[in-house]
Amino acid sequence: FTALYSGAVLHLESSYGKDPRTIMENWKLVQPTVFFSVPKVYQALFNLIQENPEAEKVFFHPELKFIFTAAAPLPETLSQEFRKRGIPVLEGWGLTETSPCCTVTDLKVDRQPGVVGKPIPGVTLRIADDGEIQVKGPNVMPGYYKNEEANREVFTEDGWFRTGDVGTITPHGLKLIARKDRIFKLSNGEKVVPTEIEGMIQARCHYIAFALVEGGGREYPVALLFPNRQLLEHGGAESPTFEACVCPRSLEELSHCLHHCLQDINCGIGPEYARIRAAALIDDELSLDNRTLTPSMKVVPKQVLNVYRAELESLYGNAEPTREQVYVIRLEGDGGKMEDKR
Repeated sequence: FTALYSGAVLHLESSYGKDPRTIMENWKLVQPTVFFSVPKVYQALFNLIQENPEAEKVFFHPELKFIFTAAAPLPETLSQEFRKRGIPVLEGWGLTETSPCCTVTDLKVDRQPGVVGKPIPGVTLRIADDGEIQVKGPNVMPGYYKNEEANREVFTEDGWFRTGDVGTITPHGLKLIARKDRIFKLSNGEKVVPTEIEGMIQARCHYIAFALVEGGGREYPVALLFPNRQLLEHGGAESPTFEACVCPRSLEELSHCLHHCLQDINCGIGPEYARIRAAALIDDELSLDNRTLTPSMKVVPKQVLNVYRAELESLYGNAEPTREQVYVIRLEGDGGKMEDKR
């Protein structure tokens, strides 16, 4: 409601962020001064810009002052694209239960990867012993309606709301690490933060639309990878200089590119136990229809693992993939190897 409060004209995008071409058509018509969306939508728009350079002129029109992002970390590669075009990025963090904003970055301060800013007026944060971020403030809900059991779970005895996010306080503001329930332990007891590795994968290869790292109770972590079909089919004008995936045109080509990308990513992961040992490139799409995505385009990990259980187990040698096109990439001590698709 910031637009209405400020006396600005508010436009609700007609495709609800689902169709980048429709968004771009509306963008040309409205020429927004400020745009609010989520990283997946910005990524889709940048993919469209790479496919059609004329769209870049439409997107970065002179009246665009800044963009706002939330719901998931904005990849550093996208942040750099906005920065080099002189468009500031404002990032916020919060939950539905906190109405929803708790922190926001400062347009006058250079963005730091993973940092979502400082608390808005009236909001107080603290970090619990287990790293969970807890919140107090007038924006926090009084409780779930007629559900005292749930209220006891989400509120501490002294009245702080448990967000379920793990983070740390830095001089630049709150830095998010992961959802508490996403951090898993390997069979050797070592903890792995999968969201950090997922971010590295998607930053390294923009031909991957979604990445999910799993390994709870197992000997090593693995990854389920879902291609960006639009970019794979149409390609882009250019690829980031650090990216090994140079214009692949098929899943097979992409799987070979990913083999090199994952090797490089593993080199950047300090603890050896946290390195990806195998990955499955799956020719399928996460969506609202199969409940693997939320309306804000967030991945629903539990549902992804349910839907693609066979593909996950195949990476540990316990099953065969059930889908026709699955490329298995193994990265082991012998330098790694590729397996043929089913």
